[in-house]
Amino acid sequence: MVTEIRKIKNSINIGIGLIALFIIYLTSVYSYLLFHTIAELFSITIAFSIFIIGWNSRKYMDNSYFLFLGIAYLFIGLIDLIHTLGYTGMGVFLGYETNLPAQLWIAARYLEAISLLVAILLINKKFGYKYLFLLYSIIFTLIIMAIFYWKIFPTCFIEGEGLTLFKIYSEYLIDLILFINIILIIRSRIKFEKLIYYYIIISIISTICAEMAFTLYISAYGFSNLVGHLFKIISFYYIYKAIIKTGLKDPYNLIFRDLKLREAELLRYHTQLENLVEVRTIKLKKSEEKYREAYNRAEFYKDLFAHDINNILQIVMSGMQACQIELDNPDEIKENIKVIKAQVIRGANLVSNIRKLSQLEESEIPLNRTEIFNILKHSIDYIRRTFQDKEVKINIDSISKKLYIRSNELIRDVFENILINAIKHNKSSNPEINVRISKEQIESISYLKMEFQDNGVGIKDTRKVKIFQRGYGKNNSVYGMGLGLSLVKKIIENYNGEIWIEDRVTGDHSKGSNIVLLIPEVE
Repeated sequence: MVTEIRKIKNSINIGIGLIALFIIYLTSVYSYLLFHTIAELFSITIAFSIFIIGWNSRKYMDNSYFLFLGIAYLFIGLIDLIHTLGYTGMGVFLGYETNLPAQLWIAARYLEAISLLVAILLINKKFGYKYLFLLYSIIFTLIIMAIFYWKIFPTCFIEGEGLTLFKIYSEYLIDLILFINIILIIRSRIKFEKLIYYYIIISIISTICAEMAFTLYISAYGFSNLVGHLFKIISFYYIYKAIIKTGLKDPYNLIFRDLKLREAELLRYHTQLENLVEVRTIKLKKSEEKYREAYNRAEFYKDLFAHDINNILQIVMSGMQACQIELDNPDEIKENIKVIKAQVIRGANLVSNIRKLSQLEESEIPLNRTEIFNILKHSIDYIRRTFQDKEVKINIDSISKKLYIRSNELIRDVFENILINAIKHNKSSNPEINVRISKEQIESISYLKMEFQDNGVGIKDTRKVKIFQRGYGKNNSVYGMGLGLSLVKKIIENYNGEIWIEDRVTGDHSKGSNIVLLIPEVE
């Protein structure tokens, strides 16, 4: 609806403009001199108005384009005024013929074209308006002196012959300058309000058409001269719409255009800065998290090493004590030496496993398809040899002897930590551990469920979660408990599995514990 109204309004304005041009044309039928005077006074009035608006808004304009044009059009208008007074038939300047208005015309058009070009080139530059006014005053004075006093301005019209080559080539050169000006304005269109931009382009194109018409006339009252002045009226009318009408009706868009653009630019920079700060903040948080994880990992490895070395040293100590007791039994001594040797090897493997776990957390080594039944059996054999002073009974109840998960060498450390804790925290002289292996389906994923049920002292409900926290229950004794399970939990989570503790006998923690592992199965 709004678009339709705008189209109708534009059509009416174009119609009114054409009617006005036709009326002005009719004055030429009555008197060409009257037509010429009306056409020139129209453009002169607009030129002076451009100066008034530009000069009085100079303190508020960041865009130097309109201030530059304001000062330039004052002197262009003055030359056009002298051109009007000196036109053939006006009788103001006696002794001058058609050459005088032609010279003044070409001087004004050169000044207009060059001013438009320099204005767009300096659109982002700051300059002293007083110096610019002084410069144009000097240029204006030199032009007038060259034409009226020194009489050195090139001849533009010869009576009986018509336009000189200087006048014709000058019109072409002016058109070229104006064409270059259009290209530069298009490149700098962001500096102008959309409507003002189009008005200025139309004005310059009309000026180019006017200059082309002025290359053809052979008489000051000729048809091409009339056409040229009609195009000049159109040109100044669109300058009027771009600067004067806009300056009176919507001065905000004209005077504060740069301020609006700068505000938008500042808003864009503000948004970019906020985004940059947000990105940097995220990076800092990630970096902080990364270093915190690195610190926690270092602590984890330290605890892992300390805990397992304590276990190893305890077993070596037990083996040495057994050797001292069985000095008269060489076979027993040999067996205990084997145990000690195994622990030394285990210590070396521990260092290797810490390195592997570090690589695992950094995703440097992949998890492999692992058959766990035989690994569990080897771990049980190892535990039996380790605790020879106790009659340890470990049973396996498995649905299959071929069970696979994605894991690595640390799965053995998981089994041994659980088994060692079950024995160390068992007051019975005959520790018993039942290992049950079953399968469980959860949301279309098949899991292996491994339950380590012991007849030890059990774990209270309040400790069942805390016991997996690193450092919980940590003390100087080699019989510390909580640390080993925290390591087990860490490893199981790396396998995308879960671990938790239940009572072996539901509701009675004193009857022993049931440590449950849930690990995804692979075919």
